[in-house]
Amino acid sequence: DDLVAMNEIVRHAGKAGEIVNWIRRQAGRSEPVRKPFDLNKVIADVLQLRKRYVQRAGAKLETDLCTDASDVIADRIGIEQVLSNLVRNATDAVSDPPGGGKLGVFTSCIPGTGSDGRRIRVVVQDNGPGLQGRTIDTLCTTFYSTKRDGMGLGLGICRTIVESHGGILDAQDVPGGGARFSFTLPL
Repeated sequence: DDLVAMNEIVRHAGKAGEIVNWIRRQAGRSEPVRKPFDLNKVIADVLQLRKRYVQRAGAKLETDLCTDASDVIADRIGIEQVLSNLVRNATDAVSDPPGGGKLGVFTSCIPGTGSDGRRIRVVVQDNGPGLQGRTIDTLCTTFYSTKRDGMGLGLGICRTIVESHGGILDAQDVPGGGARFSFTLPL
């Protein structure tokens, strides 16, 4: 048990170091570091890091990931931050009251046409209160937050990261209740 806890601490410390270095690169206005990576592994890592948070909210997690996600070309740490923020927001949306919440992370491959190459679409969906008439532009406005203790920076940063990869961050209400946030990345 102690060894497992120690390994988790080391893993989290390594992750924190990667994030600090990524923030430094962003502050220096350098281009994102785009390398091929396995998006399914990154999704699994994010869900593992957020596991206790999701469990505390009493939410049920569902995933459906396309198998052709091993050749995503993007800034891995930036995309990890986007996913982490979207999963956290979805968990927050279903945590009050706790229990009965559903959270889903889905990917699908989009075939390329003409000069556009193949892309992968990433969706994070919940069955919370939905967008309540708010648009993605409103939600990404700096310092705008739907949370009592929110800073209003997360979705704006997510949008910037996604757009730096030529993608679009989108949000829509889910029929029957909830919100769906999605973005695409090149394969």
